[in-house]
Amino acid sequence: MCQHILKEAKESGRYGERAEEVAARTVLKHHREEGHQRGEEARFTGH
Repeated sequence: MCQHILKEAKESGRYGERAEEVAARTVLKHHREEGHQRGEEARFTGH
């Protein structure tokens, strides 16, 4: 997920040098919203 967000951020030029930070923070936000806990393994559910 992070690579997709990072690619879009770099292509748009919207975040400049902060693109990597913004991508990482966005992924963490999504994980938090989905109720993932720190250290929990990602599981593919087939959705």
